[in-house]
Amino acid sequence: MKIGLNALVFCLTLASCTASHRDDNVALSLVALDKLSSNDLEQDFNIELKLTNPTNTELKITTLRYAISLDGYTLIQGAERIQQTIAPQSELAFSTQAKAPLADSLRFFNSLAANQKPQVTYQVTAHILLDSWWHHSLTLEQDGRVNIPQ
Repeated sequence: MKIGLNALVFCLTLASCTASHRDDNVALSLVALDKLSSNDLEQDFNIELKLTNPTNTELKITTLRYAISLDGYTLIQGAERIQQTIAPQSELAFSTQAKAPLADSLRFFNSLAANQKPQVTYQVTAHILLDSWWHHSLTLEQDGRVNIPQ
């Protein structure tokens, strides 16, 4: 009985470790961000993202949840159903539209205009849901620089 209980505890621990993990090899980069129209409450953006899979395992992605900060301003949060398979050692580029609160967007663009910077730093934090029996999700954080048209 004691061996069976220990085996059960081991299996549950292993399952919880593999259900969600951090893979520092897989990367999600912000390629471009374009300001679109706005209304009284929200600013629309077109976002171009690139997901890089340098591993030897294909990734079957079902959903991407993300938050994007620009120069320290957390502007954009969203989710996208992707339903794509990324082959080993390859990349997937895609575009999506997202909304940001207008007040936060105005603060960011006023700061950008005051500093007259063609590039800003970004941080993307993402949670990727996978269709896999081994790993159910990935959590990614990526920093970089991106051009922002004014």
